[in-house]
Amino acid sequence: MADKTKDIAPTKLINLERRRILKASGSAAVVSALGGPQVLRADSTKTLRWGFVGTGRIANSMVGAVTLAPGAELVAVSSRRMETANAFANQHAISLAFDSWETMFESDAIDAVYIATPTSVREEISVTAARKGKHVLGEKPFASLPSLQNIIAACRENNVGFMDGTHFVHHPRTHRIKNQMADDIGWVWSVASAFQFNLTNKSNIRYNSELEPMGAIGDAGWYNMRAAIEYLSPDSELEADSTYKGPLCQERNHRSELKPGR
Repeated sequence: MADKTKDIAPTKLINLERRRILKASGSAAVVSALGGPQVLRADSTKTLRWGFVGTGRIANSMVGAVTLAPGAELVAVSSRRMETANAFANQHAISLAFDSWETMFESDAIDAVYIATPTSVREEISVTAARKGKHVLGEKPFASLPSLQNIIAACRENNVGFMDGTHFVHHPRTHRIKNQMADDIGWVWSVASAFQFNLTNKSNIRYNSELEPMGAIGDAGWYNMRAAIEYLSPDSELEADSTYKGPLCQERNHRSELKPGR
């Protein structure tokens, strides 16, 4: 069968992939598990009703993906301020607005939550959502490995799904690379990656270590580290890790050395 995605513009292709991921979440909620994946079977005919926690830029971007995804419906949003929640709801034709995510989680109107908040509060919100029986889609990054493990444990204990908000691992390009790299380049001994953008606004949340404990490394560096995980052998071992902190930003450079498994 021909690959019909190759002629689609990159931006549109990414949006299509988000829609496919959300569609898949409606029929089979996947728990990304440290220690092995677990698949929770759900009713494929049921619409997955979403509630958003947060009203920032990334939340606005995700609205379109949910709206266009078959089997998904955005029905609620919560913000720290009621006026902000109402404005977001009015802009996107969302029926329910809350000034408290705790109150939204008590609602039977939602099945799953998308958590687009600062990293520092994501664990508390995710764990509470799981305990209220809501599937969890959490934006990356996460505060620490123990924090992520706590979220995963809560989702397992309450039999709900968990996914992190990293889209490129689901992109057709990533799958093609992984499927072809053994034939094209042989054994992968190392991965070199770069991801950067200009950010001069010092009021940006990435410069606030209380809200974003890992700064640029957690935000932009997440993609580099995730690329290493995706493309190197699963039994590769971390041998060294270093970070250079420059004068103009929290982290200027990050280097990790992995010992490839075989």
